[in-house]
Amino acid sequence: MSGKDSRVQERFRNEDDNPCVFVHCYAHRLNLVLTVSATEVDLGKEFFDMVRKMLSFIKNAIIHQFVN
Repeated sequence: MSGKDSRVQERFRNEDDNPCVFVHCYAHRLNLVLTVSATEVDLGKEFFDMVRKMLSFIKNAIIHQFVN
């Protein structure tokens, strides 16, 4: 538990004889992997760039449909 506001991890670490070890949760680990993949791996960059462009295209098409 890392919590930027309540600092739960820090409270546990400050306890005497604390056997707890900080480990990122699986959702955070997955987020870290996807972030690195999207920014460092060429195929990941291309994939997420294509997804971003497709979403932008669809969003603009929907907006233009209701505006015109």
